Amino acid sequence: ITIFYLTFNNECNLACKYCYVEGSYDENKKSISMGRKTFEDTLQFIENYILKLKEKNKLPCKFSFIYYGSEPLLNPDYVKESIKKISEVCKNVDVEKNINIITNATRITDDLIDCFKKYNVELAISLDGSKEINDSMRIFKGNKRGTFDKIKESIDLLKKNKIPFGISC
Repeated sequence: ITIFYLTFNNECNLACKYCYVEGSYDENKKSISMGRKTFEDTLQFIENYILKLKEKNKLPCKFSFIYYGSEPLLNPDYVKESIKKISEVCKNVDVEKNINIITNATRITDDLIDCFKKYNVELAISLDGSKEINDSMRIFKGNKRGTFDKIKESIDLLKKNKIPFGISC
């Protein structure tokens, strides 16, 4: 195993018209977040796995950690804590790591920016094209407003802070 997908919840703050994720959950499972014990057990599993490979002299040249879900940044504390832990473990065994967050970029804060900079996190931002196209499909839950302006604001913040990102469309 060299690639880990981390999904802390199945929730999203958007109501994209084409979303297959939200429509695939039973009504009583639409809002599930990982419990604290499961989160801690997950990080412990990752650490134990990497240490065991080190012990056997079988470390790969790199591990990839992909934060995924509906919207991973709905749980910023787990994101920050896990990035820190994963980074420490990889540094301690001298193995390269790549951390990538797939996000709609509507929940990026200065606190997260600091974490992304410190631990060299890359982002894949969901954007469907021009403002007109994006806002016709990617809307906020509740008020149904388009998301383009908020995403653009986050992109500008990432650029200003020299945080690498790509666009997923």
